Amino acid sequence: MERPRDLGFAMPPEWWPHARCWMAWPCREAAWNGDLEAARRAVAHVAEAIAAFEPVTMIARPELAADASLYLGKGVSVLPMTHDDSWVRDTGPSFLLDGERRLGGVAWRFNGWGELYQDYAQDAQLARRILEHVKARSFESQLVFEGGNVSVDGEGTALVCEPAALDPARNPGFGREEVEAELAACLGVERVIWLPRGMVDDETRGHVDNVACFVRPGVVMAARDEPGGPHHEALEANYEVLKQATDARGRSLEIIELPMPRPRE
Repeated sequence: MERPRDLGFAMPPEWWPHARCWMAWPCREAAWNGDLEAARRAVAHVAEAIAAFEPVTMIARPELAADASLYLGKGVSVLPMTHDDSWVRDTGPSFLLDGERRLGGVAWRFNGWGELYQDYAQDAQLARRILEHVKARSFESQLVFEGGNVSVDGEGTALVCEPAALDPARNPGFGREEVEAELAACLGVERVIWLPRGMVDDETRGHVDNVACFVRPGVVMAARDEPGGPHHEALEANYEVLKQATDARGRSLEIIELPMPRPRE
């Protein structure tokens, strides 16, 4: 089986130019405390803000597509496509580019964030459907993984939160070595920096997109909480790892601290 790395594909960093942004229209009532209307208004505002800089494609269940288009402004196109939830960063593909800027993507296995939700059959197919829609080279992985749990620097280094990646409900029997091998084969990663903690009470069991990201090669933005804050212990554990880490080029990391916002009353 041909793997992305063998064909020259790798995951680009998020700051590279985008052809478009992918989003998904809120549809699961339980995910929004019963207030889908507020969720849809908020998602529409986010989509319109992004559309000022790049095109946005909003995936919507076919029966909701017409209604979604009424919320959304210019620059946001609605794509009817069956799905279960709104987290396309997790359920969609991890897009790749090769040396000639040809588009590919990884379709990870998806099991509802470790069987947190049972109705995920459509989301488990979403990455493949998106890649087929954009006519990109599709690569399937047997790793249960979500796009929200990886941040890459474009030079061979990835940040990953350990609790979700090594979750027995996702990948029973997998350790760091097995996950690193699959990330190398699929994303072109040469070094994984493992962060020990996610956000407290994160139902994903800990995704890196909540706690840290690369903003350029050698530079990481990392969340920190004040002493006594609910996330202080977890984020300090991550911070200590980042202080000691080196990237795939052997560089120590520059860390930009991002203070956690105070909880809403």
